[in-house]
Amino acid sequence: MLTFTPGLWLYILSGIILLILAGIIWRFRKTDTGTAFLLLIGGAFIWSVGFAFETAAASLQLKILLANIQYIGLTIIPLAWLYLALSFRGKTRPVKFWLLLGIAPLITNLIIWSDSYHHLFRGAPHLDVSSAPFSVLVNDYQFWFYFIHVPTGYIYMAAAIYETLRGLRGMKPLYRFQSLTVLAALLLPVTTDVLYIFGFSPIPFYNITPAIFSISAALAAWGLFRFQ
Repeated sequence: MLTFTPGLWLYILSGIILLILAGIIWRFRKTDTGTAFLLLIGGAFIWSVGFAFETAAASLQLKILLANIQYIGLTIIPLAWLYLALSFRGKTRPVKFWLLLGIAPLITNLIIWSDSYHHLFRGAPHLDVSSAPFSVLVNDYQFWFYFIHVPTGYIYMAAAIYETLRGLRGMKPLYRFQSLTVLAALLLPVTTDVLYIFGFSPIPFYNITPAIFSISAALAAWGLFRFQ
């Protein structure tokens, strides 16, 4: 059962913005930067729309199912950011490189979908009905989330930040501006996600990063593609 709840429009709007951005960037799809950006938008769209449905879901089982679907997109995002940072600098990597980096996200998704057998990802998930006008999924994250999923994702994001900063030296002003825009776009969702992980979200156990991501993607698109 799904019900419209306050704040849901933020994630719906985020999904719409991401679709519009995908349409704008589609003509650059044959470039590495365009491909990377479309992958980033695709992952963010799955996360944002999935989170909207999770927010609207009433039952614990449905919320967990929708949360699991979100991780398909969520685990794409760090790799897509790294791909974007490398492609913007003109650095290409062989397919084997990306397949190797994709092993951890793939295993994470397998762990998530089989969690009922081992509880490596969630311990005793339940609903919090007192912190917000809607029920919030309390995931009760376990070992795999804190010691595999989160570190892996942030290693990839840190590598993307490093590559972006590294490319600033010796760049022409236009490209330096683009790099700084990408860096700002990258740090925005990272900041809100870190706050969520450490328990500083405005609503306890509720991650607002999916709504923020459309702003981040729009900022990166504006910086990268407005000069063709």
